[in-house]
Amino acid sequence: MAEEAEKKEQEKRKEDPMSSLPEDSKFGIQRMLEMARDDPLHYMDEEAQERVHKARGDLRCPVCSKVLEEAFNVLSTRPKSLQSEHDILTVMEKMCTGGPDLSMPSYFGVEPPPLAAEWTDRWRPKLDKKSGRYSLKPFGKGAKGRQKWRKLSEEGKQKPLGMEENEQVVG
Repeated sequence: MAEEAEKKEQEKRKEDPMSSLPEDSKFGIQRMLEMARDDPLHYMDEEAQERVHKARGDLRCPVCSKVLEEAFNVLSTRPKSLQSEHDILTVMEKMCTGGPDLSMPSYFGVEPPPLAAEWTDRWRPKLDKKSGRYSLKPFGKGAKGRQKWRKLSEEGKQKPLGMEENEQVVG
């Protein structure tokens, strides 16, 4: 009995890449994961950080209007009895969450960041090179790939999205 339990434990250690690390390395990785969770821009290069800061300013109002539009689309399909203020609040609270990322385990007590909200499967930021401003545009050809990604994410089998599936530059 004890030998079987020991063999199972050894197999689990082989599967977990973090189990063979020394304690100080585990603490360092835990700290890095916490920093990435608390400040997602921390490990980005300066160019990517500048793009994110610019897009935040350009997209703040369009994102809010798209979220409200998506919430209206959800609520308008419901019967009138399910369109009360409470129902609107529950829809709005869920509108900007994409759920937990099941593709990665939590390491050292740090959960992976949540998935992108579902409305981002239909809208994405585009940078107009002429004006230098970001705007939200509907997904074009990439919508099918994004839908497949969302279905895989329900079981935690998705891979991280590339930049081409998140942001588009219009010249």
